[in-house]
Amino acid sequence: MGEPARIPVRDLRNHVSEVLRRVEAGETLEVTVNERPVALLIPRQTRPRTLPARDFLAAVPRADGALAEQLDAAMPETTDDLDDPWRT
Repeated sequence: MGEPARIPVRDLRNHVSEVLRRVEAGETLEVTVNERPVALLIPRQTRPRTLPARDFLAAVPRADGALAEQLDAAMPETTDDLDDPWRT
């Protein structure tokens, strides 16, 4: 995948509908001001970036008993019981 096509802000202003059609069709465009890149116009993702909690939990492997034992053993070693000098 190469560099995005550059489009001057003037062309974006004058041809906004055409530019947005290109982006909607999947093209990424780099907007420039005085030949200096200032923004990227990228197509909006069609799939969600997040999963419902139910789907996420189904995809995550369950911890085995050994991990639970290791976590229990590590709990006394946490710093939660240290004095907090900032506590009032």
